Amino acid sequence: MLFVMLSPSLKSNIEAIIN
Repeated sequence: MLFVMLSPSLKSNIEAIIN
């Protein structure tokens, strides 16, 4: 989870895949 918090763009990509 930390790497996601450190990478907002990556977090957005993960959310896009989930959604």
